Amino acid sequence: GERLPRAKEPPGVPQGGAGVDRHDARPHHVFDQDVARRAARVERAITAALDGDDAERVPSAGQVARAVGMSERTLRRRLIDERITFRALLDQVRRARASELVADTRVSLTEVALAAGFADVSAFGHAWRRWFGAAPSATRSGRVSEPRRLRAS
Repeated sequence: GERLPRAKEPPGVPQGGAGVDRHDARPHHVFDQDVARRAARVERAITAALDGDDAERVPSAGQVARAVGMSERTLRRRLIDERITFRALLDQVRRARASELVADTRVSLTEVALAAGFADVSAFGHAWRRWFGAAPSATRSGRVSEPRRLRAS
């Protein structure tokens, strides 16, 4: 069939789409800043849920989406724009919280597990070993000099 002429980009947008997201006509650097701000809002919502008094402290994607004012589907799409899944972002927040608390020897490992949203110390220990390759108690006691970097999942 006959090809229609390509539409011109709006003023201020590079011609040919270079540096432009296909869903958003803003230049990538502006889009990237917006995406980073959204991801930070989602991280704060996850952290707030972990801090809450709710017995079910690990928030679902739907709960976090409502907290940041969007549908779950939109949340998942926006996170995909950032090249991360909700589950991976939740894992990052939990890992950061646990790392901070494990370093504080005044906080028991049970308290660390609960603060990071784990049901019990055993589940927390499994996650810690997946993240860092050693038991949290070994990391805390110094038997492991430095936790290894997170393996790619």
